Amino acid sequence: MQLIPGILDEQSGMTSYKTYSDLELSILLKDGDQLAYTEIYNRYWQTIYTIAFNRLRSMEAAQDLVHDTFASLWTIREKVSVQNLRSYLGGVIKYRIIEYIRRQRQANSYEQSLGHEELICSYNIDDALHFKDILVLVEEEIENLPDKCKLIFRYSRTYNKSAKEIAKELNLSQSTVENQLNKALNRLKVAFKNINTFLFSFLL
Repeated sequence: MQLIPGILDEQSGMTSYKTYSDLELSILLKDGDQLAYTEIYNRYWQTIYTIAFNRLRSMEAAQDLVHDTFASLWTIREKVSVQNLRSYLGGVIKYRIIEYIRRQRQANSYEQSLGHEELICSYNIDDALHFKDILVLVEEEIENLPDKCKLIFRYSRTYNKSAKEIAKELNLSQSTVENQLNKALNRLKVAFKNINTFLFSFLL
């Protein structure tokens, strides 16, 4: 994937930025540091590209949404304070995915082919701030999961690993992993039972 306009190429000064924490990079970004911006891009573009591609199954659409996500991050850098870059960028890309699907739906005349995507209409996805508030609440609820449950859930949702892969990495049985994932999902569904089912699938 090519760097988006405004992102610098790798250079000698970049090495030190790789050792910075997300919080340090966020502070530098807010001050307009382009090298910090480049490091954030290099660190997370693949993660959010994977989220977009897995939902849309379109390389071109996923690349466009990744571009828009990072372009907006630079545009609003002075207005926001990001504590967790992975969660923030993940939330932004998910919102953009929903917006993309909504626009696609409006552009198409065949209602039946959309299947469950029709559920988008029942939720006010135009309100970006409301959506981001929900993302924050979901993230807080995930943090409240028991340690093992939370770790397994993170492996599944953040790194897109299967139960079999997680079991191998954590030296657990596959059934244990599956049980912990179901436990996490059931707890989150109870906590957010009033959120539209289709929207909830994007949040998690």
